[in-house]
Amino acid sequence: MKVLVDTHVWLWWLFDPGKLSKSCRRILSDDATDAFFSAASGWELAIKTQLGKLSLPKPLADVYRELDAQNVIWLEIARSHCLRLEMLPLHHRDPFDRMLAAQAAELRLPVLSIDPWFEPYGLQRIW
Repeated sequence: MKVLVDTHVWLWWLFDPGKLSKSCRRILSDDATDAFFSAASGWELAIKTQLGKLSLPKPLADVYRELDAQNVIWLEIARSHCLRLEMLPLHHRDPFDRMLAAQAAELRLPVLSIDPWFEPYGLQRIW
């Protein structure tokens, strides 16, 4: 299975897995899962920690190393993702979440997220 993982799900997976649904834990622990970490999530974590809106239990570089150790697939932001973003209706205004939605739509990936706002975009959300 291939999934795009929302930023909060990655944080919970690494630091508080009890907050995740059983489905999310099962999917992320399955070696057959291709779990994608978007550059938009990396950007979000960097900005929010710098602004003091997010406190991580470890430095961001250590978070990235932990993700790498779990064979997470880093998903860069491509031109096609930006073009898809331009076409998305404004159901949601958060720029990081909108890029995740554009990437999921463009790559036809379900999204692991607690947030139901992905659904108005016609995306499959798994929780």
